[in-house]
This record gives sequence, structure tokens and C-alpha cells, in this order.
Amino acid sequence: MSYKFALEPYIKHPETNPVLYYDDDFVVINDAYPKGAVHYLVLPRDEELTKRHPLEAFNDEQLDLYSKIKPVIDKTIEQAAKKLAEIKGRAKDDGYYQQYIKVGVHSKPSLVNLHVHVISRDMYSDRMKRPNHYTSFNTRFFVPFDSFAPSEEPFHPLGYLNGDKFDKDMDQLVRRSDLVCWKCNRNFKRSFSLLKKHLEEEFKAL
Repeated sequence: MSYKFALEPYIKHPETNPVLYYDDDFVVINDAYPKGAVHYLVLPRDEELTKRHPLEAFNDEQLDLYSKIKPVIDKTIEQAAKKLAEIKGRAKDDGYYQQYIKVGVHSKPSLVNLHVHVISRDMYSDRMKRPNHYTSFNTRFFVPFDSFAPSEEPFHPLGYLNGDKFDKDMDQLVRRSDLVCWKCNRNFKRSFSLLKKHLEEEFKAL
């Protein structure tokens, strides 16, 4: 099976796979290649919904995916904050660590099945090996979950989303954007090694 379909087994057969939570509509798993100290994925299980681009699905007013998935997202944020607090040796401070959890989707996902990232902001992981791993979560390429709330404007016009220009713009955004610290906004230009050292310092200070 192509890596692009790596999430399908969790969606179709969560009972036989290592998952954090599942019900008839959603499943929550650990990201196999975490880009932060804590990194979960929330996956809709509907056979048709799972095939849709996240920006299309979340901007579909009739589908109302935001409202349907939000209770699961909220639970997963709590779980992620609790896990981060444990990693930091401050298990009683999980409420404090919720501010260091962010949620969203990629504008151009690498995997076919629709998924929402719930990830700690630290980007502290040995799986974060390339500049694009960082920029894909710290530029407009990463679309915050709350931008899909009913009160917000759609993130992208769908005509733009479906065009070649969108793909090119998103690729350039990830490949060419400066590496700017998520915490202090220090700009490392494109020096990934310096960014990695700095992120370790920021993580220790959390």
C-alpha cells in the first residue's frame, strides 16, 4: 500500500490498530512521524468524507464538519496537554499546557485521508528533520482549525484551491519561507541546524 493511504487501516479497522480513541464517526491516533513532543491525528471515518480535501470539507456549510468534529478535537487537546505536562514533569499543570497545543490542517496534505493535526507548538522531535517539516506547521500552509468556525470567512476560495497556482504557492511557501521561532519570533533565515538547537532551548524553558 502506498504511504499516501497509510491512514486507511486506522479508519477502517481501529479495533485492530493502536489508536487513542475511536467511535463510529472518528478515530484519534498518534502521528507515526511526530513533528512535536506530542502529535495526534483526528480522522473522520465516513467513507466519502475521508476522501475530501480538508479545505473543501470544512468550507462545506451543509456538511458542518467543524461542529461535528469539535467535541473530539476538544477532548484531544485536553489529552495532548496532559501528555505534554507529563513529558515536562508537571503532570498537575495540564491546563497550563493547553496554550501550547495547536490544531489545524495542511493546505496540501501528503496523505489522502482527511485528517486534523493536534500538535504541541514546540516542534521538538527527532522526526523533525528538514526545514519543510517546520514550515509546514508554522506558515499559512497550516490552516488553524478555528478558522473554519461558522463565524469565520472561508480560508480559501475553492476556485483557487483547485487550481495549479494554489499548489505552486503552497510549495513555495513551505520550501522558501524563513525559519522563524514559534515562541520568540527569532528569524533563522534557512539555517535549520541553528533553529533545531534553539527549539531545544525553548522546549526546556516551557
